Amino acid sequence: MHTSVQKSKRSHPIEFHFAIEENLLDQYQTFQKELQKQKAQALDQVYVTEAQTFKLSQDLFEKRSTILRSLPAFWSHLLLKHHELSAYFQDELSVVALSFLRDITVTYADTEDIPFTMTLIFDENDYFSNQSLSCTVSRENGEAVFTEKSSIEWKSHYGLDDDKPSFFHLWSPEVTSASLIETIRKDIYVDPFVAFAQQDDPFSDDDSEQIEEMESDESDD
Repeated sequence: MHTSVQKSKRSHPIEFHFAIEENLLDQYQTFQKELQKQKAQALDQVYVTEAQTFKLSQDLFEKRSTILRSLPAFWSHLLLKHHELSAYFQDELSVVALSFLRDITVTYADTEDIPFTMTLIFDENDYFSNQSLSCTVSRENGEAVFTEKSSIEWKSHYGLDDDKPSFFHLWSPEVTSASLIETIRKDIYVDPFVAFAQQDDPFSDDDSEQIEEMESDESDD
């Protein structure tokens, strides 16, 4: 069987006609699949090399945490302003609950593929009982996937709206892709001050004003 490809004279001054053998298409598709497989393997190896380096610096990251904890709303500010993550903070509950985020930590396991565990540490708040939310992330075929995660214990009448995207949906059991957690690790956690400097207006108080307005609205209710 042949697949014919034609172009009209109107689209190009030179008319051409050629046929692609079906077996050539099969060979090309096989090539593409192998290329994607090798790309995924390369990405996994890059991650392992990077993780090995960070493991050696774990004590330095712990010292850094003591410094960053003294900066009010530092981590929540970074997450709210990130170009990929901001779309997951469109509902009031997610924004206000995130304002209680005090610290983010990342630890790496000792196994060969070096999965990492990210822990978000929160101050006591009126929205959920958890003092921290953790998730463990591994890599499969070049993709970050959850292997374990906390369950959010919402207080009172609070809970997520399934019709709205929320950062806290990442802790739902049905979510398996950990690409956003990997984004936080790479874009924010590794060097948060670089992430801060890259924001369009890092010194804007818009997010803190938004949180105050939302908290005021909830107290009125």
